[in-house]
Amino acid sequence: MTIVLATKNKGKVRELSELLSLYLPLKIKSLADFPQLDSLIIEETGDNYQQNASLKAQVIAEKTGLPTIADDSGLEVESLDNFPGIHSARWHAGNDQDRNRALLKKLADHQLRRAKFVAVLCFFDPHSQFESCVEGIMPGKIAHSQRGTHGFGYDPIFVPDGFQQTFAELTTQQKNTVSHRSQAASKLAQLLNEKYGKLDVSIETI
Repeated sequence: MTIVLATKNKGKVRELSELLSLYLPLKIKSLADFPQLDSLIIEETGDNYQQNASLKAQVIAEKTGLPTIADDSGLEVESLDNFPGIHSARWHAGNDQDRNRALLKKLADHQLRRAKFVAVLCFFDPHSQFESCVEGIMPGKIAHSQRGTHGFGYDPIFVPDGFQQTFAELTTQQKNTVSHRSQAASKLAQLLNEKYGKLDVSIETI
């Protein structure tokens, strides 16, 4: 069985591949296997993570004819009314560091720095029309500065509960033990094994 990861984010590709390989045997393929999708842009028009993940999974499944896993995730800051949420990757122009700096600036006068990472993974099989979505949540707080060199996105400013370090300061193994995405990947792997039996899975990244 071949499964497509519906993301062009190299950090997500790496992290999801590592996480799913903990539960399922994987062979990773590259974007070169889907040159016809190089220019594909999917507008994330959903009102929540599940809607966006489902949309991406279904579009890519239809384009490739293969079962697809899509991720939609975000950081929610309590004192900012759960901003940036589903807009986490799009609310501020620039790269990850630019968005981290901009978010820290928004929080400069806030004492309350509670936050959580949310990840939703949706699986869609275009042949059976079977779909399943799972969620993972990691509570924590926002640091006062960017720290660490691992990970991607908001990892350098997010301190998960139970740790003093940011996600970007933790080892990959430490992060993958507790992260929102690892929780979702574990749930999804269990669902897929229950649905299809013990899988021999090849994941192709797009």
